[in-house]
Amino acid sequence: MVRSLYMFLLLCLCACSKSSSQPEAIPGKAEGLTIYPGKERVKIEFSFSDPNIEYFDVYWKGRSLSKRINKKEAVDRIVSTYIEQLEEGYHVFDVVAYNAGV
Repeated sequence: MVRSLYMFLLLCLCACSKSSSQPEAIPGKAEGLTIYPGKERVKIEFSFSDPNIEYFDVYWKGRSLSKRINKKEAVDRIVSTYIEQLEEGYHVFDVVAYNAGV
């Protein structure tokens, strides 16, 4: 029993060690997210400060639907987009930022 526990702890330590010396590139995030409701649509606005972000994906309906927004569509690093043809009701939106290498 003690030997099994020792082997388990050894495996955990090995599995948790970093195998790469390169730091991971983590993109920035959407900041100041605001949602403006409307009839069967919403307007989503947010800003970003990380210059390495290339695009954003906005997800809704349990991440089964999405819209891609290129950073070139931003004006002064402020993104504004509409999600249309929504059913009336409550919705949850996720905004995910991606770097160029992803």
